[in-house]
Amino acid sequence: YNLWLSCWEMYRGLADHSDKDDWQSKIVLPKPWAVVKQATSTIRRLLTTSKQPWSLEPYNPDDLLLQNRASKMTRLTNVFLEKGNYMEAFAEALECGFIMGIGILKLWWGLSPRLSTKVEIVTSPISGMSEAPPGYSGQQKQVVQEETLEGRLFIKAVDPFKFFWLPGSRLNQWVGTIEDLETPKWKLTELADAGVFDPAAVSQLQPMKLDERERQNYVRFNERAMPVGGPNSDTGNVVVTEFYGPVVINGRLVERNGHIIIGNNNVLLLAQPNKLWSKRAPYIGYTPLSVPFRTEGVGLIEMTREINRAMSKLANMSVDTLAFKLSPLMEVVVDAYEN
Repeated sequence: YNLWLSCWEMYRGLADHSDKDDWQSKIVLPKPWAVVKQATSTIRRLLTTSKQPWSLEPYNPDDLLLQNRASKMTRLTNVFLEKGNYMEAFAEALECGFIMGIGILKLWWGLSPRLSTKVEIVTSPISGMSEAPPGYSGQQKQVVQEETLEGRLFIKAVDPFKFFWLPGSRLNQWVGTIEDLETPKWKLTELADAGVFDPAAVSQLQPMKLDERERQNYVRFNERAMPVGGPNSDTGNVVVTEFYGPVVINGRLVERNGHIIIGNNNVLLLAQPNKLWSKRAPYIGYTPLSVPFRTEGVGLIEMTREINRAMSKLANMSVDTLAFKLSPLMEVVVDAYEN
């Protein structure tokens, strides 16, 4: 955790200058920022400009029918990824991996509303006329919009500071995962009305924030923490904890592939077996450089932290020396001055 915070500070150009006077320079060279942005942009540009950056292969390459199916599935998967706006989420997770050594993506299948427009022929009489004029059939064209639900792929980048894995996990071989997220209460109420959660359990939730949120916002993003609530309790944020993995009670395995959702750390919203086809947690991890016996690997900043600190320190010393030469003034303690 401290290592991740150190890399975040260097990436964001933050440093501890509490021991410096007002006249001293407080420079942080933006080399890590430029390196991470350049690496992310390069990979994103290669994926965007490539005609076919990836493809699905059949398990039997000699079967012509399977080859044809694999080609069609490649195009279909590309359509699903494009609808899920995968490039934005992938670039965000990729950048996070370059900073801290691990980037997490969450993928799931769900329903989303879609507006469709069609033209209908409507039969309507002419007001004020007892008989229709010659050639009038009473039919008019009318544009109608209707909302339907369609299945689509959802992809989002997960904040590693709010993602945890059970002991014994390896990258993309999770024993169990825990994700903390903040969501408005009205979204949980909407899901409860759709039958996902128990409405009585959702009504017990009150606005709450993650414990480390204020500290992380100051350290990681250099901004003030957002307020917990809104105009009323329904617009406030609620802490939701989602767990995928084995459920063990009193030392006995109750469910090998469980799915549990808890609100505000004490309200059970959902407890059921994992309904995903793979029975795995829907998370994919990325690391630039794998390290034996380490889940998160190594990023681009971790191995050069001390060099970047030394370069920033030399830059501050150079600017301070130049400022002192241009304005040779100093404060003297008269009582300590002798001769």
